[in-house]
Amino acid sequence: MAADEAKVIVEISEEFHQKLSARLSNELSRGKITIPQYNTLFTLKKQGAMTMSELAESLGVTTAATTPLVDRLVEMQLVNRERSQKDRRVVRVIPTGRGNKIVAGVQKEIYGLTTHLLNRLEAGERSTLAEIYRKMHRFLQEEVREK
Repeated sequence: MAADEAKVIVEISEEFHQKLSARLSNELSRGKITIPQYNTLFTLKKQGAMTMSELAESLGVTTAATTPLVDRLVEMQLVNRERSQKDRRVVRVIPTGRGNKIVAGVQKEIYGLTTHLLNRLEAGERSTLAEIYRKMHRFLQEEVREK
């Protein structure tokens, strides 16, 4: 039954992400940033310049919650706010080189750990796992588009 399998997958995923976050906390603490700040930097690095409302929507939070987060990242010189030349009312948030460097360091750590774990699987298992993740990602994107 899918519900039973979902329960197992959710429990394992939560524990996996919890342990991954704990392991990455050293990398994050060296950069003196929190996980929500990292998630914001990661989103900006991936998506490029975004308005506050676009960023909030992408993070799944309100603009009111995003504003102090971005304020702190500006203070830390990890992002900049830039006004549009065409419409001065539009302000975009852009990661700085320093912000992108922090994201790259954390990603390197994530890739290293993931590669280490994947190397313990057989080649066919790795391929199957990657294909399942691709499908789940696609399904999730479809669900988001429908809402």
